Amino acid sequence: MTHWTSQTLYSVLIGGAGFLVLLIPALTVQYRRYGRLSGRRLLGTAAACVYGVALIVFTLFPLPTIAEACGGRTGAKLQVVPFQFVADIAEETRGLSLPAAATSFAVLQVVLNVVLFVPLGLLLRRFAGRSLAVSVLIGFLVSFAIEATQYTGMWGIYPCGFRVADVDDLLANTAGALLGALVAPRLLGWMPQVRELTALAPPPVSAARRLQGMLLDWLLFAAARLCLEVALVLVHVLRAYPDPPPADAVGPLELAALTALAAVIVFYLPSLRGTGASLGQRLVGIAPVWDDARGTTLGRRLGRTTAVAGVYAAGQVLPPLLRAAGVPLLPGLVSFAAGVVVLLAVAWAFVGDHRGLSGAASGARMVDVRSLGRTAAPDTMATAGAAHGPRDRTRA
Repeated sequence: MTHWTSQTLYSVLIGGAGFLVLLIPALTVQYRRYGRLSGRRLLGTAAACVYGVALIVFTLFPLPTIAEACGGRTGAKLQVVPFQFVADIAEETRGLSLPAAATSFAVLQVVLNVVLFVPLGLLLRRFAGRSLAVSVLIGFLVSFAIEATQYTGMWGIYPCGFRVADVDDLLANTAGALLGALVAPRLLGWMPQVRELTALAPPPVSAARRLQGMLLDWLLFAAARLCLEVALVLVHVLRAYPDPPPADAVGPLELAALTALAAVIVFYLPSLRGTGASLGQRLVGIAPVWDDARGTTLGRRLGRTTAVAGVYAAGQVLPPLLRAAGVPLLPGLVSFAAGVVVLLAVAWAFVGDHRGLSGAASGARMVDVRSLGRTAAPDTMATAGAAHGPRDRTRA
C-alpha cells in the first residue's frame, strides 16, 4: 500500500466514523430547519466529514519523531518568496521530456496543493451556501492555519517546525479554494441549499420524524439520569474522603429518586410550557395541537406526557423499589407493562397521521412548528390547532 493510498483509506474510514457520530445531530438539524430529510445534504455532510479528516491527514501526517524533524536544527523553516515554485520547477525539469516534467515532484507538489483545496471551495460555496469572496477567504485562513501549525512545530509540541511553512503553499491552496468556489454552482448544482429547503411549505409530520423525537427524548433522559448518578456518587466519595465510600452507599431509593428527577426534568418540565412538546420534539421542530374549543390546557399537556413518557419513567423507577421492598412478581410485571407501552408508542408512530400513542390518548395531533405561524416562537405559543391549522401551513 502506497503512502497516499493509506492516507486516503484512513481519511475515508475516520471521516465515515465521524459522519456516523454526527448522523443523529445532522438528522435533527434537517428536521428542525426544513421539516424533512434531504439525502443529498446528508451526502454533503458525509463528504465534509471525510474531506475534513483528509485535509488533516494529508497536510500533517505522518508525524515524524523529534529527531527526524529537528536533528540538530532548532529554528523553524520558512519560505517567504512568492512564486518560488516557478524557479524550482524550471530547475528540476530542465532537460526532461514533457511527460517526465509533468510528473516531477516540483510540479506535482503545486498541482496537489491546488487540488487539495478545490473540495473546500466546492463545499463552502454550495453546501454551506457561502459567497465566492467568503469561500476564498475561509480557504486562505484554513491554509494559513495549516502553514502556521507546520511552522510552529504543532504549536510547540515539536521544538522546531517539522515541515517547511511555504508562502507558495498558501497561494496554491487559496487558488484551489477559488477554483472550487467558481465551479461549485455547476458541479454541485444538484445540492439543495438551506434557503431553498427552508422556503418549502411545512410538510405533514412523518413517522421517521416522530421516531427521531422519541430517540432524542430517550437519549436526553438517559444522559440526565447518568449525570445525576455521577453527581450522587461524587457526593458520597467526598463525604467518605479519605476513605472509599461503602459499596452500598448508593441505594435503590436514591437511584429511583434520581431517575424520577431525570424524568421530571426531561419529560414533565417541557410539558408545562408553550405547546407542551417534549425536548426531543422541540429539537426536531414538531409540536402537539388540539383542534377542539378547549385547545391546549395544562391538564392535556401533562396527560399527553404521562401516556408514554410517564409510563416509561415509572417502569424505570418502580421495579427497583419493589424489589428492595421484597415484593414478588410485581417488579417484572411493571417493567413488562412499561415495555409494552413503549413498543406500542413506537408502532403507533407509523399509524394514520403519525400523532402517536400519546396523541391518540390525549386527542392531540402533531404539526410542524412552522405551521403555527412565523411571527410567534413555538415555545411561547399555546393556541389550539383550530386557530392555526391547514390555513397557516402555506406560510413557510
